[in-house]
Amino acid sequence: MVIAEWFPQSAFDVFISHSHKDENLALSLAGYLKEKFGLSSFIDHQAWHHCDALLKEIDNKYCYQPKAETYSYSKRNSTTAHVHNMLCIALTEVMDKSECLFFINTDNSTTKKNHISASYSKDSSTYSPWLYYEMSMLNLIKIKAPWRKRVVAKAFTRNDSIATEAFDSAPIRYRINVDDLPQLNNASIIQWYAEKRRKDQANEQVHALDILYQIHPDRR
Repeated sequence: MVIAEWFPQSAFDVFISHSHKDENLALSLAGYLKEKFGLSSFIDHQAWHHCDALLKEIDNKYCYQPKAETYSYSKRNSTTAHVHNMLCIALTEVMDKSECLFFINTDNSTTKKNHISASYSKDSSTYSPWLYYEMSMLNLIKIKAPWRKRVVAKAFTRNDSIATEAFDSAPIRYRINVDDLPQLNNASIIQWYAEKRRKDQANEQVHALDILYQIHPDRR
C-alpha cells in the first residue's frame, strides 16, 4: 500500500536516467519528447522527492528523540533501508513498464578513468548507487515487444553494466560499461524528428520510437 501511495505506478514510453544535478536537463528532454514526438517520460529524480518526503515523515514519527533533540541512528538506518527498498521496487516496476531507457551522459553522471574519449568505455564509473542500480536492472529486465506488437531493437533494453554519481555520500565508485547502448546527440535527435515529420507528412502511421529504432538498430 505504501509503495502504491507514494511512488509512480503509471506506464511511460521513456524512462530517463540521470544525475540529480542534471534534473533541469532531464526535464527539458522530457518536454521535448512530449512536444515533438508525443512520448511520455518518467524522470527518475521525481521519485527521490517522494522518497525524501516519506523518509522525513517516518523519521519524525518513529526516530526523533525529543529529549536529545536528534534522531536515533539505529532507527534511521532501519527506516532508510525500508524506504530505499520500496523505492528500488517502484523504480524496477516503472522501468519494466517503460518501452526504453534514455541515459543522460554528462560529467555529473559518469566519471571516466581516461578522459580522452567523450563516449562510454569500460573505464566509465559512477558515484551514484541509484544510477548504478538502474543500469544494473537493465540487464535483468526481460525484453518485451511493445504494445504495437512490433519487433523492437534490443539495444535500448540491454547493456552490460553501468553506474553514476551519488548524492554527497561516501566516495564509492561503480564500474560501468554501456558500449552496447546507441549514443544520441543533438544531431541524431534532429534526424529522428526530421524523419518523424517526413513520415507524418506522408501519412505513414509509424510510432515515434519505432522510427528511432530504425535509425539506431541493434548493433550486436
